[in-house]
Amino acid sequence: MRIVTWNCCRGPVSGKLPVLAALSPSVTVIPECPEPVDTNSMLWFGNNPRQGIAVAASGPYRISPAETRDVPPYAFPVQVTGPTSFLLLAIWSQRNPDFRYVRAVIRAVEIYRDLIVSQPTVIAGDFNSNTIGTTSDNPRRTTAA
Repeated sequence: MRIVTWNCCRGPVSGKLPVLAALSPSVTVIPECPEPVDTNSMLWFGNNPRQGIAVAASGPYRISPAETRDVPPYAFPVQVTGPTSFLLLAIWSQRNPDFRYVRAVIRAVEIYRDLIVSQPTVIAGDFNSNTIGTTSDNPRRTTAA
């Protein structure tokens, strides 16, 4: 099994999909992508047709949306079934009035904790985070990311 996450940077995704396909992913998470024309082969979540998050599966793997809850945008649970079944928490972390990037991911994990501990889980996507942006890794920062 190969899991790939690729941020398409809000650009058109159709011309880039062959490059992604060359990686032969079993499951793919694509943050910042426009709503695909063919939604039969993937799940797409978003409020704006120009940018959202897509999840695709290939080969023996299948995906279906899991129970969504009121979480900071965008964190979507997806049930993956196949030779290895698991819960996928697809992430495209965004800043909002209540939570900044890293805190939004942490909050999503807290909200989905019962699902996460009940089965094997993969959390993948765009966390919009790095070692510079967190106080634990950069003592010059005085606020949590």
